[in-house]
Amino acid sequence: MMPSRGARGATGPARVEGTGLGVEVSVCIAAMANWGESIVIATDQMISTDITTADAVALKILGVHPNWAVMYAGSLDHVGPILRRVRDDLLDKDVSSDDIETAATKAYQERLISEETNTVLGRFGLTMDEFLATGIQRFGETNFAQLLIEMRQVSLGPEGLHLLVAGYDAAGGAHIFSISPPGKVENHDLTGFWAIGSGQYSALSSLFFHSYNKKVLTEQAVYHVCEAKFMAERAAGVGLTSSILILDWALSREAGREQVRVRELKAADEVKQIWSADGKPRVPEKLHERMKAILGREEATQEVFLGFRTKRTAS
Repeated sequence: MMPSRGARGATGPARVEGTGLGVEVSVCIAAMANWGESIVIATDQMISTDITTADAVALKILGVHPNWAVMYAGSLDHVGPILRRVRDDLLDKDVSSDDIETAATKAYQERLISEETNTVLGRFGLTMDEFLATGIQRFGETNFAQLLIEMRQVSLGPEGLHLLVAGYDAAGGAHIFSISPPGKVENHDLTGFWAIGSGQYSALSSLFFHSYNKKVLTEQAVYHVCEAKFMAERAAGVGLTSSILILDWALSREAGREQVRVRELKAADEVKQIWSADGKPRVPEKLHERMKAILGREEATQEVFLGFRTKRTAS
C-alpha cells in the first residue's frame, strides 16, 4: 500500500516511517528564454528522512553531461544509480536530444526492473527474464498473475521518482523533457517550460498566469522562474532555500566554448525581495532593468560546471 503524503508540521512535512531518505515533496522548474538561447532552472533544497526534515541540504540539480542538467523529485536511493548509467551512456558523445532521452528512459526503466526483481523475485532466486520465460510453468497461472500484480505495485520510492531534464544538443538546440512513473517520457519543447514535485501545481500556475513563453528575455525569465519557485513554497514540503542556474548557449558560443556557460544565481534573496515588495502576482515596474542590473553585478552570479569528465581515461 502506498503511504499517503503527510501534512506540514512544525518542522516540515510528515513522513511515513520506513520510507527512507527522499525528496518526494519538492519543486523543480525549467524554462527556456530568449528563444532558447538560455534555460533557467530552479529547485528547492529540502530533504526528508524518517526522523527529520531539513532545508538547504539537498542539491537537486545534477549534471549528466556538460550541456545537460537533471533535477529530481523522489527517493535519493535511486537517483545516483540512474544518473551514473546516463553519464556512462553519454560519455564522449556529441549528445542529441534523442540520445539523452533514450539514455535517461533506459536507465530509469532498468532501475525499476531491478527493483521489481529484487523486491518480488529475489526470494525465488529468479531474474526477470527467467520469470517471464518459465513463470507460468513454475508457479501456475494464478500465482504467476499475482506476482505480476506485486511487481506492478513496486515503484522507485513511496511517491515514485520524477525527473526533469534540461539542456542543449550539439547544435545548440534547447530541450526540456520529464520522466514520470513508470518511465513515461513527456517532451516540453513546445511549451518551453515545466515543473515537477509537490510544488508543481503552484509553479506551473504562476508561469501560466503570466503567459510565460520561450521568447521572454533571459533577465525577465530569471525573475519569473524564481517567482514560480517562491509560489511553490506554499506547497507541503517545498523548502525556502533556492538553487537557481542559468544555462546560456549564446554566451558559450561567443566565447568559443564547446559547452554551455552555466551560472548560479547568488542573489535569489534579492529577487525575492523585489517579488515580495512589488510582485505577488503583478509584474514589478521596470522589471527588465532591475533584473539586468542584478545579473550584471559580478557577485550576483558564479560560473559553475555541469559535467564531471568528458573523455574516458586510459586504463
